[in-house]
Amino acid sequence: MLAHGAGGSARDNWGPLLDDLATRRTVVAPDFPGSGDSPAEPGELSLDDLADRLVAAADAAGLDGFDLAGYSLGAAVAVRAVTRHPGRVRSLLLLSGVAGGSQRFRLLADQAFALAGHPELMANQLLTVVFGRTWVDALPAEQLAELRTALAAAPLPAGFHAQFDLAARADVRAELARVGVPTLVVSTTEDGLVPPEQHRALAEGIPGARLVELTAGHLPMVEAAARPPPGRPRGRSGNTRPGGGVRPVMRIGELARLTGVSTRLLRYYEEQGLLRPARSAGGYREYGEGDTVRVRQIRGLLAAGLPTRVIVGILPCASGPVPALESCPDLLATLRGELAELDARIGELTRSRNALAGYLDTVGPAAPLPAVPLPVAA
Repeated sequence: MLAHGAGGSARDNWGPLLDDLATRRTVVAPDFPGSGDSPAEPGELSLDDLADRLVAAADAAGLDGFDLAGYSLGAAVAVRAVTRHPGRVRSLLLLSGVAGGSQRFRLLADQAFALAGHPELMANQLLTVVFGRTWVDALPAEQLAELRTALAAAPLPAGFHAQFDLAARADVRAELARVGVPTLVVSTTEDGLVPPEQHRALAEGIPGARLVELTAGHLPMVEAAARPPPGRPRGRSGNTRPGGGVRPVMRIGELARLTGVSTRLLRYYEEQGLLRPARSAGGYREYGEGDTVRVRQIRGLLAAGLPTRVIVGILPCASGPVPALESCPDLLATLRGELAELDARIGELTRSRNALAGYLDTVGPAAPLPAVPLPVAA
């Protein structure tokens, strides 16, 4: 069973995978109201209704139990199907999934509604928010222009507004603990529409869920199905990643040499959730080119005085090795909180130094203490 995302359809979202899946499995991929061949319906959509429709589609196909894959909004619908219809869903795959509680997504939905009558601006929005930045940046100018034209010419489905409105309202976080089926959460790390924080919320809330990452934007199926952009490594060795062609593999020693960080520290970053290397068949850690940038980002954020517990939450907002931080939910409040803690520690150190100098003054005359410059927050 496949549940598509807001503003898409079963064919639009799952199309590149349907033929291959159908050779091995019974595939049921219904369209939500207003998508594909399913007509739009009056009134607001609800997770309950869409979850019921998935189960009804399974009934119509003669399926008692079924495996369920949900993409974007479809991931929230899939969670609701599990909790609303116990015993029907055997396992879950949640791809680029909506967990809920994101005010930023509400703003993005409102912006999409405002751009609905401006197809060229909508195409720009898709290219800068929905597709992965690595994939888009690697496109030749001519291919990028063709893609932009095609996106501007594609009509929006009749259910676009209702489905995006539901995606902005949906919140399944409170019911994740009741999901009792094997679950794989796939996080698209360059997703600007439904960011990785949402995917991690799904994985952390569902008991025993496994989280894996793809270097891709919000449409990994489309990026993977398209011809790999020129300039990406190609060859027989390496790990494939959607949207990225073949990825060269390096071991931990090579990553340590390239970044100047010891293997012990690299393992520590992994323990803290900052690095997530793949594993070879023999159990060896395998890293890609993006991991060298990730390590430099970690070092830069550590140099700014941020603890690893904070860095793990803001790494998805980082771009470039320096790194630059893009706007993400709660990022500003997090940084302000850390700056306040640094200021408080500086104040405590200043008071301690003054107290120690006072004690030295009472002991007797001595050479003046050298001035110690203290960092001042900008």
